[in-house]
Amino acid sequence: MNKADWGNKAVEYFDSGYNCAESVFKALCEAIGKEANPSVVSGFGGGVGRSDSLCGALSGAVAALGLWVDRLSQGKNEGKERVYQLVGRMVREFREAVGDVNCTGITGLNLSTEEGYAQFRAANRHATHCAPAVRKSVELALTLIQAE
Repeated sequence: MNKADWGNKAVEYFDSGYNCAESVFKALCEAIGKEANPSVVSGFGGGVGRSDSLCGALSGAVAALGLWVDRLSQGKNEGKERVYQLVGRMVREFREAVGDVNCTGITGLNLSTEEGYAQFRAANRHATHCAPAVRKSVELALTLIQAE
């Protein structure tokens, strides 16, 4: 599959009940041939537990990039520098493509409040704002991996 197909696969997971972080992490792990349980990133969904923080789709991609680099097998310092550079590019490109790295900036709503989350659901921001971020994070991560 190509990166667009993997992005669509992540959206399928997202639409089936996985959260944003789990969906991205699961699709990317499959794409890079790593076995990993998406539950390890469950808490990152909704901007880190709906705390109005870093987008879960981006967090899931960051976690998968860490698995892909596997810094400890390369020597602690070399691998650490490599993953930092790769993740730094991921964050910059995600921000450029999606407009922000935090859930509130992406959705226009504060998911850490009951009112904001209710508005999120009523306005179907899952489909209109979050699904595109899920897709884009997978595509960007795979672009970075392929460029390595």
